[in-house]
Parts: sequence; structure tokens; C-alpha cells
Amino acid sequence: MLIKKIEGTGYKYDSVYRFYGWEHADEIRPIVDCGAANIGEFYLACMKAWSIDTCSARFRPDWSEDNPTAGQCTITAAIVRDFFGGELLGLPLNDGAGKHSFNRINGVIIDLACEQFGKDALLDFDAAVPVDAETLLEGGDKAERCALLRSRLEKVLKG
Repeated sequence: MLIKKIEGTGYKYDSVYRFYGWEHADEIRPIVDCGAANIGEFYLACMKAWSIDTCSARFRPDWSEDNPTAGQCTITAAIVRDFFGGELLGLPLNDGAGKHSFNRINGVIIDLACEQFGKDALLDFDAAVPVDAETLLEGGDKAERCALLRSRLEKVLKG
């Protein structure tokens, strides 16, 4: 994956929202009722709903309560698109075995799972390629993990 260091980029995490695009947390609103008023509230719900069970199998060794975003990108991006619209984008992983998925909504990059790469890394979003929504959840257990995350988010957001 193409990664830039934060130094010199001007990028910083917020104390509450630790995702790329957090500056737009209040203004990006759902197009379908999901129980969250904006992408910021949705992110906070994800932080409660993500678990090792929703993590991609290959990233489970990296998952922890301190790193809850590990292995959550594809299913999270799919759900964000369903509720907030926009485009799905991806960056190839260094090993060539997959992509890191995220969203562009109203021209703004939103990557709720970017923290899995560490607070000292910033992805090169300029290298992103479109991802087909119809095939995003094909293969492996992505569809099942996505359904589990969606169910947990419903409980957190509408509970």
C-alpha cells in the first residue's frame, strides 16, 4: 500500500474522531436512516460494533481493543456507502492480495478504518482506484461479516 508519513502533510487526528476526513464528521449526513445523524456518530458506533468476529481473518493477529479498525475496511466501506452514498475506492495492499477500501462522499475522502495503519501513517489517497460495489463483498466471509457488523450497528445506533 502506498503510505506517506504524516510529517509535512498537515494531517492530524482529532481527539474523538480518529479517521481520515474527520473534519467533515458533522456535515456528512446519511441518505438512508441508520440512526446516526452524521458520519461522526456513525464512526463512534463502529468503534463499539467492530470486533475480532467482524475482522478479516488475515488481519485477526493485528486486531485488538487498541486497534479495533484492523481488518474492518471492506465491510465498513460497504455499509457506509449504503447509508451515506458516494463512491467506493480502494488502494492495493503491498502484498498484492487485496485492497484497503474506503469511501468518497460529496467529494470528501472518508476512511473510517485508516487508523489500523497507525497514527504515523497517511495513505496516498491520490492512488485510489474505484471499487465495484456489486463485487466488493464477494469471496471469503465478507458478506457474513458485513451482515454481522450491520446487525451490531443497528443495535448500537437504534438500541
